[in-house]
Amino acid sequence: MSNREIFQRNLRLAVKAATEEVAEHARVNHRYTSRSGNLERSVDTRFNRGGLEGIAFLNKNVAQYGPFVHEGTKPHAITPKSKKALRWVSGSRFIFAKKVNHPGTREDPFLYEALDSQQMAIVGLFRSYTGQAVDEVAKSIEGGHAKVHTLHVKL
Repeated sequence: MSNREIFQRNLRLAVKAATEEVAEHARVNHRYTSRSGNLERSVDTRFNRGGLEGIAFLNKNVAQYGPFVHEGTKPHAITPKSKKALRWVSGSRFIFAKKVNHPGTREDPFLYEALDSQQMAIVGLFRSYTGQAVDEVAKSIEGGHAKVHTLHVKL
């Protein structure tokens, strides 16, 4: 394995570990009241650019309401889509209304907060994986397996 491949592999491992660290912290640390656990399960990860870019996000296929909890909502009217009235239970009776004015919801930016609170852990992960890469390259050089690449720059 070339020195470049060693570094890329270790950087991919660091990106994966850091992204999972943020996602796990977001799953556990939030202000909303969990009822079904779907919002926690919706915290997902994706990797792009050959694993060198990690993204923690809310998977709307698991919990469509995730972005509304995370970003909050402004006050808005709720009207029925296919019926003549809205209906819900209050105590032991049904309540009917043609329209309800929802006051909005306060944001709970738990993904952003997870990234902010895990900064030191992320730095530690990258230090660890890059240190491991340096050790692996040093061992390959000591073993005589390193290929020397020369770069000629014409000015």
